[in-house]
Amino acid sequence: MFNPKEMEWLERVQEKTILFKRKVSLLVKENLEPLGITPFQLQILWLLGKDGEMGTTQLAEKLKVKPSAVTMGTNQLHKRGWLNRIHLESDRRQIRITLTAEGERLLMKAKGTHNQLASELFSCFDEKELADFFCLVDKLEQNTFVK
Repeated sequence: MFNPKEMEWLERVQEKTILFKRKVSLLVKENLEPLGITPFQLQILWLLGKDGEMGTTQLAEKLKVKPSAVTMGTNQLHKRGWLNRIHLESDRRQIRITLTAEGERLLMKAKGTHNQLASELFSCFDEKELADFFCLVDKLEQNTFVK
């Protein structure tokens, strides 16, 4: 049954989510700009730093994007000397991607910048409020119809 109050809540959630995402995306982009990388490139570096060597398809699956997007992102990072692209001897079409030492240093700088941003962003909450917030967000996520 249609409930006007629930409709109002949904509209508020959508509005606040969009505004929050825009603000955070802008802050992240501004914080990464001095390092010369984009948020998407940071995600690539982050995954390689966490999970180690992997192929383009595997990266695309983890990032939930098309392999062509990963190829573009890794090509840019490779040109800057932050990634190695290793062709497998058994199948030259297969490429394994790893961080270079320079890429690892960049990732450490980016993590520091990211941690500072997170601290500033969540400084308005105490630990209980943050725990409650994430509990509520998790509950909403589990209750969505789209899986």
